[in-house]
Amino acid sequence: MDGRVVDFDEPRGWGTIEAGHARYPFHCTALLDGTRTVEPGTAVGFEVRAGGMGRWESTRVVTHAPAGREPQRSGGGGSAEVRAFTSR
Repeated sequence: MDGRVVDFDEPRGWGTIEAGHARYPFHCTALLDGTRTVEPGTAVGFEVRAGGMGRWESTRVVTHAPAGREPQRSGGGGSAEVRAFTSR
């Protein structure tokens, strides 16, 4: 799915993605680019799964690069690896 980050609480690591008329919570550990923060308004791709208490939550969140920019890369020594999002 595609959506946009509505809010993100950096100290807690939780945010919300809006897609269509629905909102899905996500935790910073779901970000596949290796970062632990994301700015509100950022376009993202994500998958949805059943979370705790019967609610849906976002997983496998990846930011979409703005036009004219390369995708974000995961860091850590050696060659950089581009994290791709594939939907089913």
